[in-house]
Amino acid sequence: MTVAATMNTAATVTAAVAIVAIGMTAGATDITAATTGMTADPTNSSPCLKICGVLNYPHLDVDNTTIPYTMRGSIIKVLDIVTTKLNMCYEWVLPDLLSSGYKLPNGSWDGAMGLLTRQKCEMIGTAVPVNHVRFQAADFSTPLYMEYIVIAHQRPVIAADLAGFVRPFTTFIWLFILLTMIAVGVVIFFIEWEESLLYPQQSDSESDGGKSYGSVGPLTVAWTSCLWTLGAAIAHSSTWSPQRDSVRVLSGLWLLMSVILGIVYRCNLKAMLIMPKITYPFNSLEELMQTDIPVYIPEGNLIHQFVIFAPPGSLLHKINDRLITHFDEPRAVRDTSGGIQAAITTNSIMAHILHTLFSMTNSCPMYIASEPVFTAVSTGFAYAKGSPLRETFDPILRRLVEFGIVQHAYDNAVRNGTVCFKPESFTRPNNSLRPLELGDFYGVFAVYAGGMLLASVVLLVEVTLKGRQRLQGNRGV
Repeated sequence: MTVAATMNTAATVTAAVAIVAIGMTAGATDITAATTGMTADPTNSSPCLKICGVLNYPHLDVDNTTIPYTMRGSIIKVLDIVTTKLNMCYEWVLPDLLSSGYKLPNGSWDGAMGLLTRQKCEMIGTAVPVNHVRFQAADFSTPLYMEYIVIAHQRPVIAADLAGFVRPFTTFIWLFILLTMIAVGVVIFFIEWEESLLYPQQSDSESDGGKSYGSVGPLTVAWTSCLWTLGAAIAHSSTWSPQRDSVRVLSGLWLLMSVILGIVYRCNLKAMLIMPKITYPFNSLEELMQTDIPVYIPEGNLIHQFVIFAPPGSLLHKINDRLITHFDEPRAVRDTSGGIQAAITTNSIMAHILHTLFSMTNSCPMYIASEPVFTAVSTGFAYAKGSPLRETFDPILRRLVEFGIVQHAYDNAVRNGTVCFKPESFTRPNNSLRPLELGDFYGVFAVYAGGMLLASVVLLVEVTLKGRQRLQGNRGV
C-alpha cells in the first residue's frame, strides 16, 4: 500500500467518524418508532406498552437529533410484527444511562435494568445479553440471537514480506529437501569413490602430470558430487557429470525430483510475494494483557459487569488496571481505529460499526481478534419479573426466530460489516488485488546480492591462489 493511499484511507475514515459523531448512523435501518409515542416520564398513564430503549447497535439506536427522539434498528421490525399481531401500541422510555445496565454494590440497578426492576417500564426492547445476575432480576424471552464478546483494534499495517521467497514450502518440506540433497550427495560420493578405486582409469594427459582416476583424492570426489547435486537442484550446469550406470540411475531420479520441486516452487512463489505480511499486536485476551494497550468497554454492558466483579488475580480483573469506560461512540471508534486503545464488546456492535465505516470508506480500519473473550452468549427481550408478557410475546417470537425473520432483519442491518470479519479482507484492501511493489522483492534481492558477494569472494581467492602458483613456478624456473 502506498503512502498516498494510506493517507487517503485515513482521511476517509476520519471523515466517516465525524459523520457518525453528528448522528448519522448508516448501519441502522430507516424504521422509526416516533409514531408510537415516546416519553422520558415513565409515570404517565398512557395505555400503551412501555418499552425501555437503550443504545444497542445494530438492534436499537436512539437518534437524539430530533424531537421526539427517533428509534432506529433491526429490532424495531420485530417489535412492530409482534405488537401488530397482538393489537397493541407501545412507547419508549429512555433511562439516563442508555445501556442495559448492571447491578450496583448496594443491590440496585442502573440503566434500563434499573427502570425495569422499579417497574418504570414493562420490558427492554432489544437483544439483552443474559447472565445469572440479570436472570435473577428479570424474565427473558425466547433467545433471539447467540452473540459472542470480541476484541477490536486498529487494522494492522500491511507490509511486504521479506521472507516471502521461502514461503512456497513449509519448514518441514525445506528440511526434507535439505536432508535429501545431503543424502544424494553422500551416496554419489561413496559410489564414485568406491568405483574409482575398483576401476582406475588413466588420464588422457599423463604427460601433463595428470593422475589416474583412482589416485584422485576424496576431497576432489566430494567436491564434484556436492557441486553436481546442488547444481541439479537449482538448475545450474556443472563441469562434471555422472559417468557410470549406478550413479546415473540415482542422478536421474534426483534430476526428476529437482524439476518437479522447481516447477512447484515457481508456481507458488508469485502468490507468496503478492501476499503481504500482517503483524497482529494480539489475537486473544491473553496476548492483549501482555501489551500495554488500554482497553475500552462500553459502560454498563455485560462484559463491563464481568470485569468489575471478576475475582482478583483473574485475567478479566487485570483489565481494571487499564480500563476505559464511557458511552461516546464516535470517540470510541476514533480511538480504537487510531490504535490508541482496544475495544471489547459484542460482535453485533462491532458488525454495526464496521458496516457503517465500510459503507462510507470501502475499507476496514479495525480488525477483530481471532479468539473471542466469550462465546455463545444468549440474548433476548427482558421482561419485568413475573410479567405476563413472556407468555404473550414468546409464541410469536419463537415463530419469527424459526422462520429466520429475526436473523434476516439483523443481516440486512450489518450486510457490509461482515466483510471486515474475514481475514482475507486485510490482504485485499478495497476488494482489489494488490500489485507487486519493489519492497516485495527485497528478500529475493538480498539473496541474489549475497550470492553475488560470495561468488566474488570465491573468484578473488581463486585468482589470488593462481597468481601465487604462477609466481612460484616462475621462480623455480
